[in-house]
Amino acid sequence: AVVALVSVIHCAIPFAFIAGGPARTNAFLTNDDTYYYLQTAWNARHVGFVTFDAINPTNGVQFLWFSILYGLSFLTGDKSAFLLAASSLAIVLSCLPYFIIWRLSRHSPTQGSLQAVVMALLWLVICRYGPNQYDVGLESSLHAFLIWTIVLQYVRIYRQVSLGSVRSASVLFFVALLVLNTWTRLDSFGLSASFLVLLLVTIVRRLPVAVYAVGAALIVV
Repeated sequence: AVVALVSVIHCAIPFAFIAGGPARTNAFLTNDDTYYYLQTAWNARHVGFVTFDAINPTNGVQFLWFSILYGLSFLTGDKSAFLLAASSLAIVLSCLPYFIIWRLSRHSPTQGSLQAVVMALLWLVICRYGPNQYDVGLESSLHAFLIWTIVLQYVRIYRQVSLGSVRSASVLFFVALLVLNTWTRLDSFGLSASFLVLLLVTIVRRLPVAVYAVGAALIVV
């Protein structure tokens, strides 16, 4: 119940800015990088190639978030609506970790509730402590959601190892999340690699599954 309340507070604050109109949205839910991403995605659709100024091509984007914004650009022909859609999506993504926190608490029956409350409050403080990078239409909210999901999936695999049976589907999903994490931020390659090493160490006695995971990672990357 506490985690749900914290998540509602988390979502209510930025959506209140949106409800306040374009001026409050621009003041509290954007920065320079917001418009760089939005303009580049907008031009990719309307100009036909990835560019910020409609003259010079660029590859200065984070691939996965740019692809999502590019898809959103097909939903509207109005830039204000495009900004609203991107901001709303970023807000929703920044709120989804509370669901992950709740799921993580179920893996610790004895102290799970207390841990969930502490994690939820810390996440709220992180997201609300300025400068806020999670509600301004950047890849940060997607990146954070993926990392929380990676942690949850690792906990699930660890639990499977403790029960003596690791599912290949669980490992493949974990590897897919690591790839998506790198696509979201290229500088997260080291983090994804670290999680992959942790996975292999965890399931070292399940060699066929480990080899399967490394093979999948090399193919996809």
